[in-house]
Amino acid sequence: MNQTVTLEVFYPHCQERVWQALTDRRALAAWMMDNNFEPRLGHKFHFRQRDGFGLDRCIHCEVIELEPPNRLAYRWQEAQTEDSTIVIWTLTPVSGGTTLQLRHHQPVQTTAITPSVLLQRFGQSAAQTQPRAMFDSIPYGKADDSPTSVIIGESWNDCSRMQPSGSISLVAEPNLELQAHWHHRLIRLEQTLSSDTVSDSAHSRL
Repeated sequence: MNQTVTLEVFYPHCQERVWQALTDRRALAAWMMDNNFEPRLGHKFHFRQRDGFGLDRCIHCEVIELEPPNRLAYRWQEAQTEDSTIVIWTLTPVSGGTTLQLRHHQPVQTTAITPSVLLQRFGQSAAQTQPRAMFDSIPYGKADDSPTSVIIGESWNDCSRMQPSGSISLVAEPNLELQAHWHHRLIRLEQTLSSDTVSDSAHSRL
């Protein structure tokens, strides 16, 4: 059984420029991670990043769909021992720019937690607050005025049912973490599109 995180953003840039940011190795490194990506069907590549503990994070990927400049999809595997998931990018030209949709399919991993676990993770004050308040740091819905304000998240109901005062609660934590991860990346993509990174990358290949 899978669950899907879906985010949709409007960027005031042409479709070709957004596609460039998704498929150029240098541009990808600016907003995503270091990589050896190539826009070629069947190409196997890696995203690499050093985490806050100094450990290298390596994500194994393979291009499985490539329809320039409309659609890109690749397998995404965090570790060799985990099942692969699917990342799909869909670009749609609209008046004044481009709508970019991200869909990331991942296995459902629901975690049972108790108030004692909440205390360990968030502290005494968190267990006494409303569930949604604990996730205020995750940008959601139309909380800002940037192009990412039109982001649509499909997984909030999974966590809004959490009741800290109850005996047992179920939280689809990986889904929330994944949503926050991609939201952060899409904000960085917005910054990259507004810089010279994408155009410089294009000129470097000429």
